[in-house]
Amino acid sequence: MKLLGKKKDRNNGGNNGVVVVEDAVAVATPAPPAAPVPPATPKTTPQLHFTARSPWSWVLRKMATSESIMNSFGCARMVEALLISELPSSQIELDASPEPAAAAAAPPSSSSSSGSGSSSHHRRRGGSSLPKLRNHPCTLRVEITDNSESPLRMAVHGTSAAFDGLEDKDELVRTIQRCRCEELNISPTSILIKWDVTKDECNNVVGSRLPSLHDHEDTNNNTNTAGTEPDIAVLKAPLGSRGEGIYFVGSIDEMYEIIEANRDKTYEAGQDFLENIIATKGRIPSWVLQAEIRPPLLITDGRKFHIRTYVVVVEKLYHEDMIDVYMYNRHEVRIAAERVSDQESIVADSLGLTGSKQRGRLAHITNGASSELTERVLLQDVEELMAMNMQDKVNTFVAQAFGRHFVPDMIRRVARQEQMVQQAAARNASPSSSSSSSAAATPFPTSKFAMAGVDLMVTKDGRLYLLEVNNNPAAPPAHLTKDPFADHLVGYMTDLVGLVLGLRNMPDTDNPTFPQTCNFIHANDILNKEP
Repeated sequence: MKLLGKKKDRNNGGNNGVVVVEDAVAVATPAPPAAPVPPATPKTTPQLHFTARSPWSWVLRKMATSESIMNSFGCARMVEALLISELPSSQIELDASPEPAAAAAAPPSSSSSSGSGSSSHHRRRGGSSLPKLRNHPCTLRVEITDNSESPLRMAVHGTSAAFDGLEDKDELVRTIQRCRCEELNISPTSILIKWDVTKDECNNVVGSRLPSLHDHEDTNNNTNTAGTEPDIAVLKAPLGSRGEGIYFVGSIDEMYEIIEANRDKTYEAGQDFLENIIATKGRIPSWVLQAEIRPPLLITDGRKFHIRTYVVVVEKLYHEDMIDVYMYNRHEVRIAAERVSDQESIVADSLGLTGSKQRGRLAHITNGASSELTERVLLQDVEELMAMNMQDKVNTFVAQAFGRHFVPDMIRRVARQEQMVQQAAARNASPSSSSSSSAAATPFPTSKFAMAGVDLMVTKDGRLYLLEVNNNPAAPPAHLTKDPFADHLVGYMTDLVGLVLGLRNMPDTDNPTFPQTCNFIHANDILNKEP
């Protein structure tokens, strides 16, 4: 309300000017027009979309029922896509000629893509011009949208090639040789044997005796016990997995009989079988003849075991290092179904048994695929191993192997994969492209990671050896998994999703306790503690 009255104008002596005065009569004046109220912005409801290999599906579904896990991700719910084509990234493509030009400079971030659900550089795919997403058999793909109809905030797929040189048994041996790690004794002494080797070639390659851990006794500073036990080595089939294709052999003749029988079956399968292997692998994988790890450390009343730990590589292509290597610090222990008999070798010798006949599979195969009786526990719950400081030993061993020795090979494979992606994009965008637009449609850009299950075995004196690297490892079936171990797998997958989404390094997240409880450790954090 303003007070209006008449006062003599000092400038012209008149009294016609209407001014504000203190003793004037109060007269109400209309209020200025209110600023228009913008329409309310609908609250976004971020959703996490995922596809997972079937062995892990039950774990992800269990995660989806946890409100605390959803809160830690900042998402309202998890949506499972049974097919890759059902993921949001398969429904969105980058515009070939966006306006303004800066719109396509980078994939959308959480700050730029939240809003009304439309974007100048995204559009729903209306035709079939977008190349199909490659059906990479990875364990996990994770994507986040603001709601079921909006463009992507983020897409992270486990399709990195970082572990491609470590996955197959023969490739692991070659990578160890290429990285000059043989003298470090990371893995047992191994010999590669062609799938179609002749008897003479077999004798020449293997030599006069089977490989043994004692081949490196000077480096290991171990006591030479050669001759106190019969020579036995482990023969691993080119395409074996989950315990299948593992043979214990006591002589070159026994080994060759197994190789010859498998070669004959391969020929019977026909040329198409071989061509399919070559098309998939780029080669026909070799047999691996490997020294048996003995004497093994035995636990829980004389049973063999191996340790499974997880390593994750997260790509950062535009940084000098190119990759970050993380290791999970909750290690699993997988224990054989039966105990190893103290008299095993004596009884076998008295019966004239050799090689595989001396080694009962339920006592010597520990990966769980051969028996429902295999026990799965966490290392931290095994007193015998904790008393040996095995937790820290595993951390150091894995950090040295994957955070130091294998890094150059992993970076080379990641760079080569990215080069192939860029070359393919350039071909699609060329004037000769068959696309009807001026530039070929480009799939939504994704970040990449790789996960591997690393299997280790321990000798009686506490020395660790790398057995295998399982790219995209499987989870045990739900019906074989007891509740405490099932909770561990849910925790692992929760930590993995948080890691690849970047929540581990976001202290300002809505749930600040989540990064602190993440059980992934950067390999450099372990290496930097070395004296």
